[in-house]
Amino acid sequence: MSPEREALLARIETDHICPPIPIRDCDWRANFIDYGDETGPFGYGPTQAAAIDNLIDLYEAAEDEAAERAERATTFSVVAVDLTNHGERILAHGKSRRDAEAIVEMAVLRRGVDREFFKVRPEERNHG
Repeated sequence: MSPEREALLARIETDHICPPIPIRDCDWRANFIDYGDETGPFGYGPTQAAAIDNLIDLYEAAEDEAAERAERATTFSVVAVDLTNHGERILAHGKSRRDAEAIVEMAVLRRGVDREFFKVRPEERNHG
């Protein structure tokens, strides 16, 4: 078991709730202790283990989505680096990663890499 999963398991509590419905798929509920009983997220399942797995799946999906949002919020510059004097010049800024990588591909095709190479660099964020 990975250390990350062990750390998550240490933060989870479960309840055998047995709701008064004929379907037994939600007999167990799992939630993170530090989130409290009222706020969730909650995992449900027919067994304690299934409820925990459901909660961890939900948590990991939310983490992945947050990482994707952060990636989309990050902007990138395309920089040309001179091979002789290592001087840099910015070809484009404020681009998404996908657009920046496309600019690099076009620059390589158009200019080649005899005198300079091209790289994508995350831009500094200004907070405030």
